[in-house]
Formats: sequence, structure tokens, C-alpha cells
Amino acid sequence: MNDQKRRFPMEGNFMKGNKEISKSKPNDILYAYLQMISTFRKEDETRFVYKKEYSHISVEEHFGVDENGKPFFPRKNVERAMKVLIQYGYVRETKVEGLKGNLVSVYELPYDVEKPFQYIDLGTLRFMLRTCHPNVIKMYIFFKYKHFCFGNDFVFTNKILLEECFGLSENTRHKKNVDEIKDLLTSLKNNGLIDWCEYTVINNDGKPMPQKRLIYFSDYVKR
Repeated sequence: MNDQKRRFPMEGNFMKGNKEISKSKPNDILYAYLQMISTFRKEDETRFVYKKEYSHISVEEHFGVDENGKPFFPRKNVERAMKVLIQYGYVRETKVEGLKGNLVSVYELPYDVEKPFQYIDLGTLRFMLRTCHPNVIKMYIFFKYKHFCFGNDFVFTNKILLEECFGLSENTRHKKNVDEIKDLLTSLKNNGLIDWCEYTVINNDGKPMPQKRLIYFSDYVKR
């Protein structure tokens, strides 16, 4: 496996959450951070993070603070997000054999080969993590998969993105969610990762319906 890429699940539980498992959805930012700092194990092609190299405080420090001195990713939120990832099975607490033959505690990042996934270039991943925007990873791998399937013919709307990347239905979404979609799209576009064109079609009720068509996707961030 290329060590310059990281594997991300794309099944419904990761993208949309599952209330039978947890009231919260998996946090793609924390999962991406764990993937970024992980070590690769050749024997079973899995990745893990040494517990001694991880702490909720170190995650908070990595993402820094805003102009008011408030953390972008407070340690309490990090702790909660880690518990949710463990509940979903995207992180597993276990032990591996150390260099001296001793057992070392780690967070393993298991995956199911039967379930859909996408790879992200490590450099691109590091860049996206600088923004600390929740759901940006989910949106990026969603577009990557759709571009692989449909090329420049994939048509989408804000409604589709809210459902597929946020797990929000018409009854649970708010204006702030639409604004977040717009911010994430702009961020991905400005960094040379995606581009789209916009147009309007008339639906069966004779009402105009704005749509977007993906016209560009890149594995690498614009330098």
C-alpha cells in the first residue's frame, strides 16, 4: 500500500451516522487526523496509532485557536468524538507487538474490505485538515467516488449533499447547514480540488430547480 495515501470508509454509517449505534455521527476530522498520524502494519495491511503518541489535548493543540483564542476543536469535543468512533468500530483499542517483543497499547483503524472506501492523498489530507471544517472529508470522498463513476456528468444539488454528506433530511436541516455546504464547496474549489457549473431546470410542477454539474476533480490540492 502506498504510504502517501489514506483509506476512508464510504458506507452509510460513516457518511450519515446510525442512531441505532450512536446519537452522534462519526467525526471525519478526528478520523482523518488519526489516519494522518497512523503507522502502517504490513502483516494485515491495517493502520494504528500508538496510544502514547495520542491525546485529546494534542489534537486540540494541533488545530489551534480562532481570533478570540477559542480552540477550533476543544478537547472535550475530541474526547466525545473518539468515543463515537469507537462505538461505530472505526477505532478499536487493542495491543500490538513492540520492537522489543512487548505488547504496546494502540488505537487500531480497522476496515472492512467488502465495504466501499476511497483513498485520499496524504498531502491533500493534511491541507484539508488545516481548515478543521466538519464534513469536508466526507464531501471530498463523495465527489471523488461520483467522479470515478460518472466523470464530468455527475449532477448534484445542495439537497443531495445535505443528505449524503451530512445525513440530514428536509425535516432536520437548517439554513446554517446550507450555508456550511456553500462554504465547503467554495473551499474545495478555491484549493483546486473540484469545480462545477450551475444551471436551472424546470421540474414537473413547472418550478425552476437550480442544479450543479461536476466538471473537475483533483486528487491533489493546488499549490
